[in-house]
Amino acid sequence: FDLEKVNKIKKILNHRGPDYSGHIIKKNAIFIHNRLSIIDLEKRSNQPFESKDKSKILVFNGEIYNFVEIKKELKKYNYKFRTNSDTEVLLTAYEKWGIDCVNRLEGMFAFAIYDLKKKKAFFARDRFGQKPIFFWKKEKKIYFSSEIKGLIAAGYNPKPNLRVWFDYLYFGATDHSKETFFKNIFQLLPGELAIFDFKKGFKVKRWYNFKKIVKNLKLKQNKNIKKEITDVSTNVVKINSRSDVPISIALSGGLDSSTLMSLCY
Repeated sequence: FDLEKVNKIKKILNHRGPDYSGHIIKKNAIFIHNRLSIIDLEKRSNQPFESKDKSKILVFNGEIYNFVEIKKELKKYNYKFRTNSDTEVLLTAYEKWGIDCVNRLEGMFAFAIYDLKKKKAFFARDRFGQKPIFFWKKEKKIYFSSEIKGLIAAGYNPKPNLRVWFDYLYFGATDHSKETFFKNIFQLLPGELAIFDFKKGFKVKRWYNFKKIVKNLKLKQNKNIKKEITDVSTNVVKINSRSDVPISIALSGGLDSSTLMSLCY
């Protein structure tokens, strides 16, 4: 491994998380993470985050809003937690339910979990693509990052993908394809997951299909729709506002931000 390159990647992505910068080097993998502390500010929750038996490693960008509820459920199976973080809950959820854990998550996220025993890596992106994850394949190696500049720091020579630039300049289309503005850089689309196996390669599948869900949605007659909308909105704001640091809200003066503020306070 090239420690100088590891430090270069850390530095170029330091703005993503200035509270802690760490890395873990294994035989077949290197994981790097810059942390912005929101939940459980203690160093015990720093990333890359390892399972108790050191057999799994997680790097995670985003927040799992319903981690408190998932943690309560996992405790029923006698899981013991070392931290108060959503990071540990995410890794434990994977240990319990495998890749199906994504269906239990509410939040914005892009993450990678590497299983050293199985020699497999599991990647996932949230339902609506709030958090990105980019990939670059070079020979038998695969690189991933929350920003393309991280891949450039790892050795990628940037070249424009003119087809994607055309779609953007002519149609105004963005994030509509696995391809990106750079040649040979691809991404997971919203609601997709991927498995990287050292023997079988890289396979992608969709775990959340918004169009299909809406198409099959059966609306119920509800006389008190106002109360239902208020209750749902209040609960969403409540779990989305979980934080161990002060929170703030940016107001545009419109109906949406004013409603959010009224529910927050």
